[in-house]
Amino acid sequence: MLNNSPKRLYPRLLIFLLLSALILPSTSALAGDDYHVLILHSYHKGLGWTDSMNNGIEETFAGGPQRVILHYEYMDTKRVFDTTHLQNLVTLFQHKYQKSQFDAIISTDDHAFQFLLKNSSTVFPETPVVFCGVNGFSPDLIAGKTMFTGVVEALSIQETLEAAYIIDPDIERVYAVVDDTVTGRNNKKQLQKAVEEFHKKTEAIYLEGKTIEEMVDITSSLPE
Repeated sequence: MLNNSPKRLYPRLLIFLLLSALILPSTSALAGDDYHVLILHSYHKGLGWTDSMNNGIEETFAGGPQRVILHYEYMDTKRVFDTTHLQNLVTLFQHKYQKSQFDAIISTDDHAFQFLLKNSSTVFPETPVVFCGVNGFSPDLIAGKTMFTGVVEALSIQETLEAAYIIDPDIERVYAVVDDTVTGRNNKKQLQKAVEEFHKKTEAIYLEGKTIEEMVDITSSLPE
């Protein structure tokens, strides 16, 4: 599914998809007749982007007809993202949840989605996954993965460039602040494609691999 709305509008659609997933047979080893849902966040608690998603999910579940017990994991990939960290998470989750079977998992943003694509069959076998906030999505990513569904995050890069050219048709350079996360790399690819197709004379300059302090210095001295 494709949704261009801000993230605060995602939760109700997510819950609809999740409730559909919960219709699937479940062999939950967690206590009682309640549903148990794991929320796997790509980033850390306290990050406004993540907290707004989490609040929306909680508020929507709170008004539902069925009691749903939420469990939380934060991958913290804004702070650390390498092979060792991801493998440590696999080991942790396998140990922590070896006797548990969730009814469903909600993943927020790219890193959690990519992590589950690669590891869900071994860490959380036979568990429906509802993803959101995924950039650069292609249906091929979930081809054959019948337990995956979700909401795609679509940036309005083309529309943003069109608006910029209306303001100034003589734009020669577009500067983009990019980080080296999965999200950043996907956004860079989308911008590269949009610039190439939209305006041949425009050059895209990517500001990446810099600290916040360095980025402030660079952007404050850009030409008009």
